[in-house]
Amino acid sequence: MQIKFNTLEQAQKYIWDLSYRLNKNKNKFVFKGEKAFIYKHRTKRKYIYLSPSLEYLNTDTIDRGTIWKLEAF
Repeated sequence: MQIKFNTLEQAQKYIWDLSYRLNKNKNKFVFKGEKAFIYKHRTKRKYIYLSPSLEYLNTDTIDRGTIWKLEAF
């Protein structure tokens, strides 16, 4: 599963609605320069990884910007 968002706020709202919470213990292993986050499900042992990447904002223009990718593992 890989979902893309244009803003960090949209991604965080979607993650909150799925009952995932920021896992502060696991985030110390993520590189600070990468600005990535690991979230854990509240009741299950499921994790998701939120990371930024530089891509095209939409398919109609050549504007590039930060896209936030959400990956489950």
